[in-house]
Amino acid sequence: MTTENPDVTDARQDSLADRLRAARNIFATEIRQARGGVQAARAYSTRIDHLLTRIMSESGLSPDSPAALVALGGYGRRQLCLCSDIDLLILFGGPITSPEERLVKALLHPLWDLGLDVGQQVRQVDELERAETDNPGFLVAVADARFITGNTEVFENLARQIRSPESLWRQPTIEALCGLIDERYRRFNSTIYQLEPDVKEAPGALRDVAAIRTLVSLAKANASPIAPVPSGRLDDALDEAEEFLLRIRSILHLDNGRNLNALSHEHQETIAE
Repeated sequence: MTTENPDVTDARQDSLADRLRAARNIFATEIRQARGGVQAARAYSTRIDHLLTRIMSESGLSPDSPAALVALGGYGRRQLCLCSDIDLLILFGGPITSPEERLVKALLHPLWDLGLDVGQQVRQVDELERAETDNPGFLVAVADARFITGNTEVFENLARQIRSPESLWRQPTIEALCGLIDERYRRFNSTIYQLEPDVKEAPGALRDVAAIRTLVSLAKANASPIAPVPSGRLDDALDEAEEFLLRIRSILHLDNGRNLNALSHEHQETIAE
């Protein structure tokens, strides 16, 4: 049994912590200047990609099954805010046994040590040959799957299963997305008129922008479109709404220091200014 030098471990953790702190400071500076929108969130997400790539590289582990690290949901769309959950899929090309489990721990423990909120999913490729219809949140999150690091062939197998014209995921994803929208709207009495709107969850907020784009993406992959493909003014309207709402959400995260997205009366004047 080998014992890792604690000084080396501490130095590595300090380096990871410093890198995360620097990424957050850069993002916070943009937010304070009311520029915490799409480009700032994309840049921050890319810095988190680099952090994860480094963690996987420094793990030094080579499991029996090739592995890919995949971003899901808002992270897959490169829309992380300061306190967003980091949704990850750790995907293996073969059976998950002890070596693969060691890699999962080597990836997740440093993220937890850094204080990041991680929503992790662990799968092997052949488990995804059929859509997980009993897990609607996962179905919708996988629609935004994005490769971060690891084995590209493993990720390409996933992409073919969920995005090819003959994909068995398309219709279940549409149904899951529509069900989640209905459920979410009921929480807000199905109205856009909110005194303290949630800029992520409320009707007309960021989740709806993402939902429209997901439906369009699914339509493009189908020979018989299931939804009209937006163009021109609708594209511009989506971009404008996304930028505006992301800027507000970024300020809320900076001010609250946690993943709170409700635009309270207390914050409305500050954010307007």
